[in-house]
Amino acid sequence: MKNILLPTDFSDNSWNAIQYAVELFKDEKCNFFLLNTYTPIIYNVEFMEVNTAKFGLIDAMRETSKNNLNKVQQKIENKFNNP
Repeated sequence: MKNILLPTDFSDNSWNAIQYAVELFKDEKCNFFLLNTYTPIIYNVEFMEVNTAKFGLIDAMRETSKNNLNKVQQKIENKFNNP
């Protein structure tokens, strides 16, 4: 069994690559893993009195990534009839 990593930044190009990979391996038994990475915004805290963690930016970015990954997964499952 193959393990295929499908990195995505939720762009049209990454969606095209995902479609290509799923089609390419449609007749083989494999696991697909979706991956999205994000870089938290780093502020120069030297000039700020408030800690950036209090803004919840990292949590918001994480939730956005999770939600978009779920959408991509649903899109894949709806388009391709492959367990």
